[in-house]
Amino acid sequence: MMMFSRITSHNRPSFSKALISLILILACHSLSQARTLSAQAYGSDEASAKNAALSALASSIFVQIESSSTLQEDSSGASNFSSSSHSSSNLPMIGVELDCYPSPEGQLCQANMDSQVASGLYHAKTQQLAQQIQQQYAALANIPRTQHYPQLLKLLADYQRYEQFATVLLYLSPQNHPAPISISPQQLKLQLAQLEAAAPSLSLAAKLLTKGITQGQVYAQPATLKHSREITPFAAALLTEINQRLARANNLEQARYIFNGEYQINDQGISVNYTLSDTQGNIISSRLAQLAPSSYQHLATKPIAPDFDRLLHAGYAVASDFNVQVATNKGQRQLLFVDGEEIEILIKVNKPGYFYVVGHTKNGQNELSYLIDINEAQGDRRFVYYVNADEVNKWVSIGSFIVSPPYGVESLQVIASRSDMVNQLPSYNYEPSSEYYVLSHNINQAVMQTRGLKKKKTSSQELSTATEAVLLFTTQRR
Repeated sequence: MMMFSRITSHNRPSFSKALISLILILACHSLSQARTLSAQAYGSDEASAKNAALSALASSIFVQIESSSTLQEDSSGASNFSSSSHSSSNLPMIGVELDCYPSPEGQLCQANMDSQVASGLYHAKTQQLAQQIQQQYAALANIPRTQHYPQLLKLLADYQRYEQFATVLLYLSPQNHPAPISISPQQLKLQLAQLEAAAPSLSLAAKLLTKGITQGQVYAQPATLKHSREITPFAAALLTEINQRLARANNLEQARYIFNGEYQINDQGISVNYTLSDTQGNIISSRLAQLAPSSYQHLATKPIAPDFDRLLHAGYAVASDFNVQVATNKGQRQLLFVDGEEIEILIKVNKPGYFYVVGHTKNGQNELSYLIDINEAQGDRRFVYYVNADEVNKWVSIGSFIVSPPYGVESLQVIASRSDMVNQLPSYNYEPSSEYYVLSHNINQAVMQTRGLKKKKTSSQELSTATEAVLLFTTQRR
């Protein structure tokens, strides 16, 4: 569990060294209408400002996709975007116009994407990749089986690139379906698994997954089970082995490359797929390893709280012009914290406004949802933070958390509005024994309380713009 240990309200000037300040603007009226998606960012030089603006645009698009259950699922209930896209930087940006200007805070760049123009480019890219994959797969019949393995790995990487572009295409133009491919990534993974014996240990699996990676400053993230954000003990143990074999970056800010993955449980054991990308989401290579059941027999491999994950991420509110983000000093996704670790929680909004924070924790059958006091004020004002004009587009620290028992799956839910929310807080009870301001011991009920508030308005006010951000993380013993 994260124990809230201290409160600070200083501004964090940047989340990455290149990014001084970030402004997110999403001009979106209807998925069926042409519109312009824009993002602005500052950087110390033009190159860093351009990269920051592209990352900001990717982030705004990813949040819209993640928050919309209609975009996340097809008719069979399967996800339309790969779970390897847990990081917003994994969405490639094409058809973007960049305008840069000098400013007192460095270079300012604005990234603009015309959805109608861009959707044509993304569709063409999926057609190109689909044709390339089909041709290369057919060519396997003309080479010896002993040479199939590296070619299948290349095909898998190309397929993941295809999925990235298809993800953005479906968001920009839901009726403009990506070019079809007759084979699936599951077929490619199955053929790869058949060509190589299952690894008898996590150590050997990590060796196979990192083989040939010569790049430095690689930031590895724990693999997640497909369609899950929870980090299992199996994934944590495998990450430890992987980190021993990489020239790795100590933190996300220093990274030049991201190494992230997902795994699937099958009849033969577990299939793990890791992908190496640059920080702009361009896939460099893909690796796969099959693990024998004996290699993880003492490690849990399935999420303990899949319903919790789905509840918090399905259909949360995202306003088109008012955005809130929540992050940690270790990033925003695929987060694993261990006992004793101190984590700073950062929140950013793109316009002056108010926010409050709800913590949710689940350990086994025990659930708890509670309001976090983020001010030194008295009464309900202690829960509401006002972001003034000077703090807009800057990471504001609401304090640090210390990881301590009991361990499990936890989440922070940030509710933000342009209007003061002090009289719209969900009802709570203070429990002296735990020192928590408890909303409920049932997370589903607590989430219903917080999301129900968005439709509330007074007779003298129009419906105020409200938006939401969710951060899910896993805590484990060191």
